[in-house]
Amino acid sequence: AGGNPFITTVGSGAGATGGEIGLVNLSYVSNIVFSGITFEGAAGSLFFITSGQNNLISNCTLNGCSCDGVDMVNNTVTTAVSYCTIANMGEIGVFMLDGNLNRVTLTADTNAVIDNTIYNMSRLCWTYNPGISIHGVGQYAAHNLIYNGRHNAILVYGNNNVVEYNEIHNVCTETSDAGAIYMGRDWTQRGNIIRYNYLHNINRGGGAISPNGVVGVYLDDLFCGATIYGNIFSAVDHGVQIGGGRDNIVQDNIFVGCTNVAIEADQRGLGWEASMITSTNSIMWTELYAMPYQTPPWSVEYPALVPLPTNNPGAAVGNIIQNNISYSNALWISWQDNAQTNVMVTNNFTSGDPLFVNSLQPQLGLLTNSPVWGFGFQPIPSNIIGARPLPPTDFRVVGSP
Repeated sequence: AGGNPFITTVGSGAGATGGEIGLVNLSYVSNIVFSGITFEGAAGSLFFITSGQNNLISNCTLNGCSCDGVDMVNNTVTTAVSYCTIANMGEIGVFMLDGNLNRVTLTADTNAVIDNTIYNMSRLCWTYNPGISIHGVGQYAAHNLIYNGRHNAILVYGNNNVVEYNEIHNVCTETSDAGAIYMGRDWTQRGNIIRYNYLHNINRGGGAISPNGVVGVYLDDLFCGATIYGNIFSAVDHGVQIGGGRDNIVQDNIFVGCTNVAIEADQRGLGWEASMITSTNSIMWTELYAMPYQTPPWSVEYPALVPLPTNNPGAAVGNIIQNNISYSNALWISWQDNAQTNVMVTNNFTSGDPLFVNSLQPQLGLLTNSPVWGFGFQPIPSNIIGARPLPPTDFRVVGSP
């Protein structure tokens, strides 16, 4: 440990260097598989992978380091971490990062974090060091079990990323104004999908110290263009928060026992956070103008961005809340800054008994005679949420949506 890697693999690419910050370094290297090995005890990260492709860390134990379990950065593509136990990280469990070049072209990285158990992260750096940190385009995080974290479980920065089939509980335990799955402060980071996740016991009773409670999926500070579909929120303080953004969809989710509110939405860009709109030097404008949002492929994929600067940019327009189930929550929905004037709310089941198979375990599904089927609620494949056991054959597959 001590910053001196015991494995350094350097390829022939231009500028390839070894010995960055990992116990294991892979630089300009492809088609390497690590399987059935324990990596433990480093002053830096355990794995540092840069500018490679088709590498795989599977069925390994990653335990105890000062930084991250796995860093996949700087043009690392089609690389995966699967079926691993990742525990006791000083900072992040798995960090997927690419620069703005891929965002400018909307080129997918197609890295994946699948079927891992990740816990006790952010031991040394307490905030914004989650189980999985996604930066880039087309990254994939699925079927992971994430728990026991001081702050977020999953952070999402970028476009067209998919977070699905994860089970998350007992996170955000020592921070306030926090979300288990968190995105924020950018009009351009669109196309992200959060679906079929089971978030439970993310509340003050589960260890959170925030007096206002914590959030399951948090779209902070005018975040836009996310789809939150088919998730289960059970015993979460605030299920979903739309923090002033636009063009977000909250659909076919189940909210049970939320201790504050199932969904809350505000229009902070016209209210208490209007300075983010009126100041031309704010991060909202600098991030917008950093992207070619008025030309293809951006203008084709995100047409609502093209007129945004002249389309009342502080307004939370285009949000849709539909076909959700609310049961035994302290409150179904909460509005601030007159956000309800710009949100479409339709076909939500908010009173009566939805007839769960077991109301104490809502992830088990709904009875066939549930009244929710009548208004078009779509079933959630709850039986396959969470980390799956290692298959007996051929686990060397990089998953992607």
